[in-house]
This record gives sequence, structure tokens and C-alpha cells, in this order.
Amino acid sequence: MAKNPVGHRRFVLFSMPRTGSNMMVSLLKSHPRIACLSAIFSKVGWTDWSEADRKAPRPHKLAALPAKWNDRDTRIAEMEAFLERLLALYGGKPAFGFKQHLGGLSDRATRRVVEQRWAAVILERSNLLAAYSSDRLVEETGEGSVMVGETPTRATVPFDAADFEEFVTRRRTNYDHWSREVAASGAPYMTIDYCDARAPGGLDPVAEFLGLETGQFGDPSTRKRNPDDILSRFSNPDEARAWLEANGRIDWAVEE
Repeated sequence: MAKNPVGHRRFVLFSMPRTGSNMMVSLLKSHPRIACLSAIFSKVGWTDWSEADRKAPRPHKLAALPAKWNDRDTRIAEMEAFLERLLALYGGKPAFGFKQHLGGLSDRATRRVVEQRWAAVILERSNLLAAYSSDRLVEETGEGSVMVGETPTRATVPFDAADFEEFVTRRRTNYDHWSREVAASGAPYMTIDYCDARAPGGLDPVAEFLGLETGQFGDPSTRKRNPDDILSRFSNPDEARAWLEANGRIDWAVEE
């Protein structure tokens, strides 16, 4: 973790998809001094703040933005101006951040976000079988994160060794590339693992990194959708176990 003696109040939560980043955003927002938005530069992470939303009983703050910002290309091309508008909206909280998924090696949005040199919190999910199964279950059910109190659709997916190995290679390549880019940018940064982040007190290092009080995080509004027994997510768990045993990764069978 980069040394951070004075605190950094503008930050980006960098993550690969299916790393628990929605829950991480929810946890960060539970701190009384942090405002954190979801993936504002992604194709699917931005709500079109339409007239219907503006007329809602409690419209989202982003509904106050001019309609031009509903265009993703405009948000990326004019990123500095867009972020300044967001900072003005959320100036009531001393720490402001947003989530950015780490895209492909040439992803323009990720490149532009890294160039802002905001403090970076890089979320890892070391259990790649958990990330893989979550990804395939989203494809199967069409459902992403689940809110507290909701009942998720339960399903299983087939384990395909070749598909999983391709997933692992692509995931590691993209993550390693952008982690090096963040480090090379000179921005202060830290990394945190998904399992550590969701443990009691797990986000206190993030609060320290941002120069804020520890012990102030509340409960998330989202929860883990799939069981910690990762093998139970597959319709052919014996094949998944055999791959783990053959590759010395039986620790990926469970995520706690």
C-alpha cells in the first residue's frame, strides 16, 4: 500500500467485474463522511436521469445534471469538467469517489480515469473460481447484485475447464496491466481483497487511507448473492473440484 500521511479525499474504486464492487460501494457509502457512486463511465452503470426521475418524490442528485451528461462518450471526453460537476453536487461529504471497472488493455474510459490521478482503492477478488461462477450465474439468471431483503434466483451453471482457464488468463492480464498503470501514474493507491473488505472492520484501512475516522462504516444495502460454497454453484461440482485439486487451488472451493 502506498504511504498516505495526509489523506486523499478524491478517490476511485478500481475493480474487475464480479469482485463484489457493488457491495463495496454500498459499504463505502455507509460511512457518514464518504460519498461514492457506481460505475459512472460504464455503458450499463449509468441511469438515464430522465424527466420521470426528476419528478420522482426523491429524485437522485444526478437528476440535477444537464441532459448532455447522459451521453457516455461526452462524460469520457469531458471527464475533468464532468467530475467537477459531481464534486459540486457532493461537496457536502469530505470524501468523494466512484467505481471504475478495469476494462480491456486499450479501454478508453479506464485510461482516462487513471490519467486523473485520483487516489485509488484497488479491489481484488483472489478467489477466481468465485468470480468466474458469479459471472456465469449473472449470464444464466440475468440478475446482478441483490439488495438486502431480496430473494435471489438460485441456479447452477456448468463448469468448463477451458472456459475457466481463459477467464483466469484474461482476468489476470487486465488486472495486472491496470494495476501497473495506476502505480506508474504516481497517484496514491492501496489494494484490498474482497473477503477482507466484507469482514468486520475490514474497511478501516480504506478510511485511514482517505484520512477519515475508522469504525464508522455501517451495514451494506447489498449482500452476497451466491453461497460461500463455490462448488455448489456448479451443476458438475466434481469436475470443478478435480480441476482445483490438479492445479493446487483447492482453497478456491470455499470463499469466506
